[in-house]
Amino acid sequence: MAERYAHFVARFKYGIIAVWILAVALAHVLLPQLNAIVAHKNTEFLPNSSSVVIASNWLKRVDPARQAGSSAVVAMYNPHGLTAADKAWFTQKLKQVADHKPAYGVKTVTAAYNQSKSVQNQFFSADRTVEIATIGFPGNDVSKATDASLNQLHQVFQQPPKDAQILFTGDTPIENDNINISMDGASKTAGVTIALVLVILLVVFRSVVAPFLTLLSIGLSYLLTTNLVAVLANVGLPVSTFTDTFLIAIIFGAGTDYSIIVLNRFREEASRGLAPVDALARAMSGVAKTVVYSALTVFLSFATLYFARFGLFRSGVGVAVGLAVTLFACLTFLPALMMVLGRYVFWPRRNLDGASHKPSRIWDLTGRTALRHPWWTLAGVLVVLTPIALSFTDKRTFDPTSDIPTAPSVEGFHVVSKAFGPGKVLPMDVVIDTPDNLRTPEGLATIEQVSEAIAKLPFVQQVQSATRPTGSVIAEFELAKQNQLAANGLGKVQTGLNQVASHVGTKSAQQAANAANTLSSGASALAQAGGKLSQGAAQAQEGASKLAAGAQALSSGASRLTQANTQLASGAAQVAAGSQQVAQGADKLATSARSIASGQTALANGAAREAQAAQQLANAIAAWTKAHPAEASDPNWQQIVALAQGNAAGAQQTAKAASQLANGTSQWANGATSLAEGAGKVAAGASQLAAGSRGAASGAKGLSDGAAQVGQGASSLAQGLNQLSGGARQLQAGLGKWAAGAAQFSSGLSNAGAGENQLHSALVKLSNGVGTVKTALDETAKAQTSGDPGFYVPASAISSNKSLRQALDSYISPDGHVADIRVTLKSDPYSMTAIQEMPRLETVAQAAFTAAPIHTGQVGFAGTTPTQYALNQLSNQDFVRMMALILGSIFLLLVVMLRSLIAPLYVIASLTGTYFVTMACLQFVAVDVMHKAGISWTVPFFALLLLVALGVDYSIFLMSRFDEELRRHPELNLRSAMLYAMRQMGNVIFSAAAIMAGTFGSMSVSGVTTLVEIGLSVIIGLALYALIVLALFVPACTAIVGEAHFWPFRRVPREEQELRLPEELAAE
Repeated sequence: MAERYAHFVARFKYGIIAVWILAVALAHVLLPQLNAIVAHKNTEFLPNSSSVVIASNWLKRVDPARQAGSSAVVAMYNPHGLTAADKAWFTQKLKQVADHKPAYGVKTVTAAYNQSKSVQNQFFSADRTVEIATIGFPGNDVSKATDASLNQLHQVFQQPPKDAQILFTGDTPIENDNINISMDGASKTAGVTIALVLVILLVVFRSVVAPFLTLLSIGLSYLLTTNLVAVLANVGLPVSTFTDTFLIAIIFGAGTDYSIIVLNRFREEASRGLAPVDALARAMSGVAKTVVYSALTVFLSFATLYFARFGLFRSGVGVAVGLAVTLFACLTFLPALMMVLGRYVFWPRRNLDGASHKPSRIWDLTGRTALRHPWWTLAGVLVVLTPIALSFTDKRTFDPTSDIPTAPSVEGFHVVSKAFGPGKVLPMDVVIDTPDNLRTPEGLATIEQVSEAIAKLPFVQQVQSATRPTGSVIAEFELAKQNQLAANGLGKVQTGLNQVASHVGTKSAQQAANAANTLSSGASALAQAGGKLSQGAAQAQEGASKLAAGAQALSSGASRLTQANTQLASGAAQVAAGSQQVAQGADKLATSARSIASGQTALANGAAREAQAAQQLANAIAAWTKAHPAEASDPNWQQIVALAQGNAAGAQQTAKAASQLANGTSQWANGATSLAEGAGKVAAGASQLAAGSRGAASGAKGLSDGAAQVGQGASSLAQGLNQLSGGARQLQAGLGKWAAGAAQFSSGLSNAGAGENQLHSALVKLSNGVGTVKTALDETAKAQTSGDPGFYVPASAISSNKSLRQALDSYISPDGHVADIRVTLKSDPYSMTAIQEMPRLETVAQAAFTAAPIHTGQVGFAGTTPTQYALNQLSNQDFVRMMALILGSIFLLLVVMLRSLIAPLYVIASLTGTYFVTMACLQFVAVDVMHKAGISWTVPFFALLLLVALGVDYSIFLMSRFDEELRRHPELNLRSAMLYAMRQMGNVIFSAAAIMAGTFGSMSVSGVTTLVEIGLSVIIGLALYALIVLALFVPACTAIVGEAHFWPFRRVPREEQELRLPEELAAE
């Protein structure tokens, strides 16, 4: 078959070359370019089923008019402090952008100048050296429109004032810098790779032509592959900045290896004097299977990535396409070129005798040692490498800024992080999605309960939501604050009631009654004396002079009494009117008090039910903990148990306080009712007092008139006693009226005294009730500084409070079903510290939501840190799953190729052991030498993928030659065949490993830390595998298993002999 193939290639060599060149040219003209696709294609690294993606979709419903597809933070920085001119210039530029949004491709501009005064300070650093603004774009991070908008913004913010700088940072600028630096790095990598491969090929072949044939074949494969992968990317194949770099490294590395094997075997056969076509046939017969199987291992490794869930891992599938194209080129285009040039392939060397690879001295030494002393060799390798492998602790970093540390966006990120705190630039979002309406008092209480629980976490710097738009809760809606204001008001009410009660009571009423009785008695006695006056008219003449004087004095006193009674009647009328108003106010107060008492009773009942439910939850959790002691030691579960117990205790305290508040409010209502009744009685008594006073005034007036007449009569008594009788009768009538008025006055005062007694009692009772309520409110108000202050927004405030409505529109969706709670962490959002804090934050948020008034629905998390946390989890899951698939696929391929179950096992073991030792070395370099927080998080996966895929190639090279030598030299035993294969393939594998290490080593010029680390891992791993593992571990294992090497498919019964090479046996 190899001969037919060689003759086919020799016959149609020019056609094969023409087809290849034409195909590459057409693809370059007609098909898309990979660089353009990578630069502007947004690769979704998380699946749509990811909770972060779902939460991000919910977030789009909040304030949809201001939702941007991507955003950038623009910062003005002046290390000497921002001046007024700096701020004015920055504001003017921002207004310019905001006023011409369509022209700049901008959707939103959020800055200090267009925000309320309460939040303006959030845009300035504490030291006033940095002012920031956020600009939103309609497209995603890597869209062409976003890229164009960023370029325009850079032009707008050019030439800032003296000493000031303009910095662009945030997700979009960082992602754009990452893409640009990676693409520039790929170009540098390609140039270095080509130069390095050319030098290595010149050294290996000592020919000018062969290296260029190899580079031409590989170059055409790479160009065609980039176009094909670009087409596949347009139909859904994930691509990333890694795709192009890996294509360069794998195609140039593996393609060169395959070309070396083909060319080296062709030279080896041609050195035996065969014609070019026959040499090609013999070469293909010997190495075609090896090359195909070797390419298949790499192809399967990368093709299996299609089943990964993580988008970045799936972006490696394009490498499988490149391997297929490269293999096809090595088996068609390269042989066609070889047939065209014939022996000139190795020009200027014409004599090919001895031109093949010389036996490897290194592998000759290691092979003899391992094959003669396999157990000691195996033990020595394990003793040396196992401690190194065990030192690998998988320290990783998820910070993309560490990949491009010198990028402008990263420098801006560090400046803003230092000024505001690392979490300010990239906050995260806690998103509540519920079928209930969050634009209600219950909904806002739910949002605040979750916000408060998160804000209490020690690693949270600030929480912003509808209830705390400035980062602090809206104080006027805190129940503790409201209770404090109510308590203060009730304190004033209690003071006033006490003052009123001190002036109204039994003492003043008794004094008034005694005076009225005295007045009534005196009036009655005077009336009797008037009756006797007519009987003693005879005697009156004798004392006429005295009577005149006494009557005059009596008239004067009666006048004063008239005036006093008139004033008393007027005052009593005012008291009656005031008392009537007091009665009406007290009645309204009683109605309000009864309404409040009813609400407080309902609140107490609800608190009692909540306390009962919380206690049931705590009991259930305690019972579950007791039933599952193994899980009880988990710190997260202990936190949940403590949270449940604290919740139960807090609910009991809340229920008790609510009950006390309800009792006090009921007493207040009863006191207000009594006040209303007492005030009514006071009004009635005061009315009677006014009537009695008016009667007394009328009687006093009569007394005054009578006294005047007595005086006149006494004066004219000498003129006629007949007039005395009439005057006496008038005096008696006036005194009777006065006595009647005095009696009415006394009765009115008695009624007023009873009313005052009732009023005093009601006032004292009301004051005590107000004091009880005030005490309860004072106790609950202490929660402002310790405990839970509570939160309640009246329904009326939701519709009437303008600033509150603005907060609702910013953080709650128009339909009220989605709420955003923005969380700023104290640590770097990309750091492993922040990522490790996510489980606790999720647990606390979920627990707070479950205990909230509205608890139907879900809580999601979006933003930088949740995304990194999800990537960490997903990449770990994919790492285990994909490595199982890849190693399983390679194991099956090795079983088919080697026709053995034993040999593939120790080959796989050798590869995995090499991986762990390599990662331990790389971790030492990254952490202890480069002083990084850890290895870039994608490196462990790609390092294992590459080391397994490439390392197994070299195992196949060795094992294929081992199997071939057993067939070609039946006289050799297993150990001798392995030694001969090692001698023949040692330098070939060294050359292939050097080329592959060189191509990946060229990643060091890419400027991307992750690629540098991947390249370094390949260099370390391949060197370790070629010089130690393949040189010692694999031959030792072959010697130990002996004839079981090919179990269970075939046996190779050979006598155990000393290590003899074919030439040594032939000499004997």
